[in-house]
Amino acid sequence: MEHTMTSSVYILFVAVGAFFLAAAIILSCSRNRIIPRDLAGRWRLLTCLMLFFLAGYCGYLYLQLSAHPFPLELLTSLIFFGGAVFVYLVIGLSMETIRRINEANEVLEERVRKRTGQLAASNEKLGEELEQRKVIEKRLQASHVELEEGHRLLAQAHAELKAAQSQMLQREKMASVGQLAAGVAHEINNPVGFVTSNLTTLAKYIDRLTEYIELLQQEASSVAREKLQSARKELKIDYISEDARELIRESLDGTDRVSAIVRGLKSFSRVDEARQQAADINECLEATLNIVWNELKYKASVTKEYGNLPRTVCNPQQLNQV
Repeated sequence: MEHTMTSSVYILFVAVGAFFLAAAIILSCSRNRIIPRDLAGRWRLLTCLMLFFLAGYCGYLYLQLSAHPFPLELLTSLIFFGGAVFVYLVIGLSMETIRRINEANEVLEERVRKRTGQLAASNEKLGEELEQRKVIEKRLQASHVELEEGHRLLAQAHAELKAAQSQMLQREKMASVGQLAAGVAHEINNPVGFVTSNLTTLAKYIDRLTEYIELLQQEASSVAREKLQSARKELKIDYISEDARELIRESLDGTDRVSAIVRGLKSFSRVDEARQQAADINECLEATLNIVWNELKYKASVTKEYGNLPRTVCNPQQLNQV
């Protein structure tokens, strides 16, 4: 009874071993696709040994179950021999696998080192490029600042040029006006001088005639004095004398005003005379008011309150324009 239980346990262990061995054979056959070509022969030999073991397990089970008189010692010896060969092949294959894994690790480490070196070089190059880019950006910023400064200076120069052109045109216009005014003033001054001189002489003549009439009245007889007095009243000699003096005075004021306007126009238009000289500010103001009075009198009421100012060194023509 005890021998029968022991045999049953042996049979059970061998059957379980045969099952796992069959599973290992199936797994090995399914992995043939990923085995390197130079190791495929060894894997086939291992698979054949596993088939040999499986056949031995099955033979053992057959002999145990059928009580066949085949010597179990021979079968066991064959299985042990195959196991030794299997272990040798497994160890050799494992060593080869470990060697290849180590070589692969070394190759991988070398690749990693090279890649790390390449990355370090790339990082260093990238750092240099970044530094160069920063330098270029700084140069661009400096160029932009210089460009803006140049644009500002150009705009300023353009504005100054326009102002200079405008001033030059104004000077040319005023010079033309000055030349015209000089000619007109020359033409006006002559008749104005004649008129002024004649009016002054005429005023003297009227004074003399008045004195002569007074003298006649004093020296004439009473009858003649009455006739002269009657004629004097009838002819309005006194009114004519006073009115003539007033007319002459107004005419002289007019000629003085014309002369002042002509002098002011000549002084106002001489923009080509840039020399500094002592000038009376009040006279400059008066000359300018004489020029613009025709337009100013309809727009504003001007009150003149000139101070007692000293003569100032300046350009009178430019001051008049201001």
